[in-house]
Amino acid sequence: MKNYIVTIKHVTGSYELIVPENLKDDLINNIMKCINNEQTCFTNTSENGDLSIYPAEFLKESFISMQVHEGLRSRTVYEAEWQ
Repeated sequence: MKNYIVTIKHVTGSYELIVPENLKDDLINNIMKCINNEQTCFTNTSENGDLSIYPAEFLKESFISMQVHEGLRSRTVYEAEWQ
């Protein structure tokens, strides 16, 4: 199974999410809903139980990219920037 690395670059820092292939579309849908003002935020729980909240306004001011990771190879499959 492929893993995706989602990088969110914001003036406050750079944040990375590791997303399994089966959750990739759900993540993209949540990001798009935030950007289109259909929801106020999305949350992510890491493997060790840490909860991160990504507010819609934060995402709108960020550069977001997604890379596919298969072994040692990676390639960018999704990039978007909203301002």
